[in-house]
Amino acid sequence: MSNQTTRTIEAVLDSSTDITPEVKSRIMALLKGKQPRSPMVTRKEACQTLGVCTATLRRYELRGILNPVRLSKRNIVYRASDIDSITGAEGVAA
Repeated sequence: MSNQTTRTIEAVLDSSTDITPEVKSRIMALLKGKQPRSPMVTRKEACQTLGVCTATLRRYELRGILNPVRLSKRNIVYRASDIDSITGAEGVAA
């Protein structure tokens, strides 16, 4: 998609009062070739994003820095927003 087309779509989104900032952000991310992040991330994805090992994730849990979501006894995920708050990311994977 050309830069002009992207700018035109962005201008339309800016002028619309019906589109929330979150939806606009997702649309712009898709236009720029980025995929929106899932609201949940696996332990492996959290480790990769934060650049830490699983033991460090566990320490973050014990200190209250991260709150795991237990899907089952062995299946643990984290909210992407919690990971983003640690990294300062805006919620879109490059």
